[in-house]
Amino acid sequence: MSNDPSVRAAQAKRILEDDMFKEMLASIESKATEQWRSSEPHQTEKREDAYRMLRAIGDLRAEFQRVVNDGAFARKRDERKT
Repeated sequence: MSNDPSVRAAQAKRILEDDMFKEMLASIESKATEQWRSSEPHQTEKREDAYRMLRAIGDLRAEFQRVVNDGAFARKRDERKT
């Protein structure tokens, strides 16, 4: 794995834009949302599990986007140096 921010950004961008990756996350989100919606009032843990899953997916996307943004920042910084 590279430590170069530009390389990492390109890899993260490819993953974020990958149709299979997007489809898988959408499927997990849909299932978690349905689990939350279909839960009975007493099924607090079921709702909490769904909430945690949705948060985890959001955090995963945000981390990939952070890597992409860091790479863009590094490229701009390097362009100014030259």
